[in-house]
Amino acid sequence: PYGLAVDVTDAGSVEEAFDRIHRDEGRLDGVVAGAGIVEDDVAAETMSSAQFSGVLAVNLVGVFHTLTSAGRRMLEQGSGSCVAISSMSGNHTVNTPQRQCAYKDNNDI
Repeated sequence: PYGLAVDVTDAGSVEEAFDRIHRDEGRLDGVVAGAGIVEDDVAAETMSSAQFSGVLAVNLVGVFHTLTSAGRRMLEQGSGSCVAISSMSGNHTVNTPQRQCAYKDNNDI
């Protein structure tokens, strides 16, 4: 058991991590995609496109990279489990009154 630093926004970084796990362990039986970040307390009307894209790059694209990379290996070996964990902030459980538009539904923006 060990930890690896991975940039989930970079498909190559994710691939390298799973390559190392496969080399070291011989197989991949499960993965949990639970990376997540939030933007600072920035109102939607003042948030930059770069800030918004940064949140989506980790929270959405990073999960995609993780699950597709792991899933390919699991398909090749014939078994495995993938779990994606989402944030409760998607339904404004946590982020009221914080202004986190990347997490809010259309009724809250």
